[in-house]
Amino acid sequence: MYGIIGLGWLGWPLAQYWAAEGLPVWGTHTQPERFHPNVSPLIQQAQLRLDSDAGDILPPCPEQVQYWVINIPPRLRAGATDYPAQMARLVTWMYDRRTILPPYVILISSTSVYPDVSTHVSEVDAIPNPEDENLLLQAEYLMQQAFGNQLTILRCGGLMGYERIPGKYYRGKKDLPGADVPVNYVHRDDVVQIIHQIIQQKHWGDVFNVVAPQHPTRQAVISQSIADCGWEEAQFNDTKILPHKVVLADKLQTKLGYKFLYPDPLHFSYTPSLAS
Repeated sequence: MYGIIGLGWLGWPLAQYWAAEGLPVWGTHTQPERFHPNVSPLIQQAQLRLDSDAGDILPPCPEQVQYWVINIPPRLRAGATDYPAQMARLVTWMYDRRTILPPYVILISSTSVYPDVSTHVSEVDAIPNPEDENLLLQAEYLMQQAFGNQLTILRCGGLMGYERIPGKYYRGKKDLPGADVPVNYVHRDDVVQIIHQIIQQKHWGDVFNVVAPQHPTRQAVISQSIADCGWEEAQFNDTKILPHKVVLADKLQTKLGYKFLYPDPLHFSYTPSLAS
């Protein structure tokens, strides 16, 4: 059985993909009202909440899950600081009363582990560390200590595709900074396939950047998606430069032999009808 902690924008399509392959899935939501109705009988949904303020909600951990995908948003932009503590409580829950071997785990992390150094960065440029000021690196370290070589970390770039369209957030806006900043985006369909390939190839005990191999500029990607959707164009101020980085996914392509479905963010597939 496959387990997904976080049946959100990435987790739910992953569950649907596995169910379509005939694979049983157990997954979680933070709120019962987020449960999906009329789902495949191969998908079981449960409520799991890791909240130090309101109190945890922890269902019995299903021992039959052999492969877990941990996909909990850290909410760093909202000022949350409890992400490592959440991971610690999750590990305790996963091990509590477990009588069989530890599972294999994929942790969905982020390219936010890398500082904006205005150059190229690879996996060796950010090492999981319990003392690092970056909370994501603290959480990665904790998970490595818990699962060792049965853990693989995927540091995902900005997830796009379907209703997540870059231009949606900037249409009609003016004086936008960072026109020439390269983007580090990845299409959701690629992330689903990469997770599946990690498990199929039994590639454990590693860290991968998951980012489309091409890095067009922010202005090019936003303007292209706006034009494709017929929205009001955005205007950029070329003199406003933003710090940035170019996240390399060479290791993923070499070790997994993975070929991206969408290698160029200028040509990602979207569903404008879903965009509000």
